Amino acid sequence: MIKFTPIAVAVLAAASLAGGALAMTQDEYKAEKARIEAQYKTEKARCNDQLQGNAREVCKEQAEGAEDVAEAELKARRQPGPRADYEVAKEKAEASHDVAKAKCGGLAAAEQGACRQGAKDDYAAARQALGPKPAR
Repeated sequence: MIKFTPIAVAVLAAASLAGGALAMTQDEYKAEKARIEAQYKTEKARCNDQLQGNAREVCKEQAEGAEDVAEAELKARRQPGPRADYEVAKEKAEASHDVAKAKCGGLAAAEQGACRQGAKDDYAAARQALGPKPAR
């Protein structure tokens, strides 16, 4: 199970709530992108300052995944459509996969192989569920 930090949850919630908004101006887009980047830097710094070892790596992957998803959702808000929705779902699958792989790093060596294979299988299933990439 993936556990997101409260900040990552807030970023994802804000991005999903704003999904129904009308087209964005260039200034709104730039401001939102800057906010996402600042949020990522804050979260990454928190990971570095408060955590150690594998927990730090997992935290960094969660922060990076939340940033990637938020950026994909921002692009989808700016240029909505099937392709944008596909890209958001793909980023979510990739973020989940990266976090799962990072969590495997904290396991004993004998368990890491099975953990990584499970993460790989889950990612393959998520990509399969996405189907083909929509045309532009």
